Amino acid sequence: MKELRIKLTPLEPYFFGGERIFEINDSNKHYFIRSLKYPSQTTLFGVLRYLGIKNFSKGFCLDADDIKNIGESSFSLEESKKYGKINKISPLYIMDEEEKIYIHTPFDCQRESVKKDTKSYTPFEKYSESVLTSNGWKRFPREYDAKKGIADSWLSLSSLETKGDLFSEVVRVGINKDLDENAFVKKAFKRLKEGFSFVFYAFVEDDFEISKERVVYVGHGKSAFRAEVTETNGNEHKGWQDKVKKIVSPNMVYAQSDIYVSQEKVSDIYQQCEFVCVKIRNFRNLTTRIAKTDVRARYERAKKTTLLIQAGSVFKPHAEGKEKFVEQISKNGIRSETAGFNQIIIGGVKNEEAHI
Repeated sequence: MKELRIKLTPLEPYFFGGERIFEINDSNKHYFIRSLKYPSQTTLFGVLRYLGIKNFSKGFCLDADDIKNIGESSFSLEESKKYGKINKISPLYIMDEEEKIYIHTPFDCQRESVKKDTKSYTPFEKYSESVLTSNGWKRFPREYDAKKGIADSWLSLSSLETKGDLFSEVVRVGINKDLDENAFVKKAFKRLKEGFSFVFYAFVEDDFEISKERVVYVGHGKSAFRAEVTETNGNEHKGWQDKVKKIVSPNMVYAQSDIYVSQEKVSDIYQQCEFVCVKIRNFRNLTTRIAKTDVRARYERAKKTTLLIQAGSVFKPHAEGKEKFVEQISKNGIRSETAGFNQIIIGGVKNEEAHI
């Protein structure tokens, strides 16, 4: 197996849709919609599969060699599949011009001051005595300031500085010519700060075929990104994870990627923790029907909405429930780990135990 680093540099403002997007064959439900700041794990997985296509046909169908290389169908959280010679991908990172890596700042710290672009990462240290809540016994950080909120930034693994200014917004106005009413719309595109790129790692079979450099069109509106693929020494990603492990507070569980947990299990997972700081978002998978050429038939959104615990979230399990907590996160991620979901790191433990 070999390790590949895939670097995605936006060539223009982009739009990554969440639940509030324009629906195909639907009326304009939302007058103003705003792009997500960064691509989802499924988007990254789709980019990898696209880079693994060698033979593009006029009908957008994959030939036998491409199917053998990347698999036949799109990623799905609903079922376990084999995707050709692709084993799995990593969580998302951001990289600067000096190839320094940034991760989601763990949520167990205060939001940056609005007067500063950078600030050192300082996790909460002082917690209250245990308090009985509807979700069991919990402890709360004494240093938390509700007026500032929790971290919303990216953390340098080299300097431990956080950056909250990596994204800006570009608002564009449009008219849906197919509608007689409610046709006026506004879309807020995102722009990644110049000199920065999105990065993820792919773990593939040694004979996996991939384009080393290609322009790919990603997101709602198909914005252009330059994709650059580099084969690493096989341990580059593990090196970054080892650094993350040293940063995360002892026995704190850090969600390096979004976490998929069935809704009936969420409360049980929270019950096993003495401290939880998470953000939740809605997610619906978009499936590509390779054989279809018409855009309305080619793409299909999942019928059910899935709740994801966002990357950057942190958990501190009760000492007696730690193993069960980690097991439940891992078990729920059996189908999703291929696309880089459910990747957690435990702080303050031996390296071989730190990465799940």
